[in-house]
Amino acid sequence: MSLFHLGSARVTRAWLVMGTWLAVMHGCGGSASSPGPGAASDASQFEELCEAQCHRLARCEDATETSDAPCAACVATAPRPEVFRRDFVQTIIDCTERLACGDSDDGCVDEAIATVSADAASSTLAAKCLSVQDDCGDFSDDDCTYAFAFTDAARSDFDACLSQSCEDIGPCLAEFAGVDP
Repeated sequence: MSLFHLGSARVTRAWLVMGTWLAVMHGCGGSASSPGPGAASDASQFEELCEAQCHRLARCEDATETSDAPCAACVATAPRPEVFRRDFVQTIIDCTERLACGDSDDGCVDEAIATVSADAASSTLAAKCLSVQDDCGDFSDDDCTYAFAFTDAARSDFDACLSQSCEDIGPCLAEFAGVDP
């Protein structure tokens, strides 16, 4: 079970690019001060990400093949927004909005990871995650990538899941993300 495997391919892709939800975060009467680095995302930002993904789908795909179903399900099937860093999610929103139709959205995740972690390759949590995934195989190694996108509190919870027995990791990660296993 992947933490980010949430249903249809389009919804899953939207989350992976997190890229995965969100309408204008502070543009419409929000606080004058912005949260600091590492601050948690929220439901409105996830809605903005979904909106950016859906606008890209509408802009880039044949209108006869585009369905509103993935867009309608996007927020409802999303992981808990407070798990993710606001700056990570905002970088994906910004990248998605400017992404050319023929370009892969994988670059948005790479850009967002670079925004929140200058040295992602040396992360001990990611290394632990990949080791546990190799040993247990009950979740996608893609989930390990997103450890960089988590708030400090969420990283601690994620680490606690990785310390569970192999049979308990999948359900723990599903609870962590707030999704059905």
